[in-house]
Amino acid sequence: MSTSKDGKDGTDWSADQYLKFHDERTRAVHDLVHRGDTPLRIIDLGCGPGNSTAVLADRFPGAQLSGVDSSPNMIAKARATLPGVAFGLADLRTYAPAPGAADLLLANAVFQWLSLAERLPTVLRLFAALPPGGVFAYQVPDNKSEPTHQAMREVARGEAPGTSPSDPWVATLRELHDRDPIETPEQIYDALIPHSQSVDVWHAVYNHVLVGGPKDIVEWVRGTGLQPWVNALPDEVTKQAFVAAYERRLGELYERRVDNSVIIRYPRLFVVAVKK
Repeated sequence: MSTSKDGKDGTDWSADQYLKFHDERTRAVHDLVHRGDTPLRIIDLGCGPGNSTAVLADRFPGAQLSGVDSSPNMIAKARATLPGVAFGLADLRTYAPAPGAADLLLANAVFQWLSLAERLPTVLRLFAALPPGGVFAYQVPDNKSEPTHQAMREVARGEAPGTSPSDPWVATLRELHDRDPIETPEQIYDALIPHSQSVDVWHAVYNHVLVGGPKDIVEWVRGTGLQPWVNALPDEVTKQAFVAAYERRLGELYERRVDNSVIIRYPRLFVVAVKK
């Protein structure tokens, strides 16, 4: 799930934090891999702690599996979980699989970390390494407009109710570059179809029930989207103050259900392309 070692700032990702919502994070992988023929060689791009690789192993028990990720913490967790799989460190912006090394490339929730200028060129370069008939399957969160992420930006810039431009985190976070939006299905289709037998692009929205309310939302996003914001702050006191303000804002945005849980919408975009 990581394509740079640190998500932009020099601090490694936490596999344990990421896996706190293992079932919810892995559901999209199941939906992605239940399409297409049976591959012989699979590379899990941005494999994270190995949760997506484990789904591939169950779905395609006869295939030769390998995985790459740019996070040493994630790779260590993946190797401990799946000792029979070859895992290695790699940054997808420069990673080049050998021609014929895979007939399925899968990337679960990794390309959203690349800039718009990098993303489709990286996809196309990796796609070119597949043989004719090879499959590139990936999914990315398409949730930049969801309240979880709108609230990050509002609080970071001191624009949310109850926050101020004088809050101690604002000077650092005001100019922090948020991740770029995801391409439209039309843009992805147009980029891939000249090189493809077929391109399938679709959206799915997952509604996740979080029993702990806003505190659980914070724990969810702390493993992914919130991390670059928090890691940019200079000290623990400022980090805690920012996260507390963010949690308060989530409490205003997400209505409690009758059992005191909250439901977060999680849109994801899926792509499956078959090489010419």
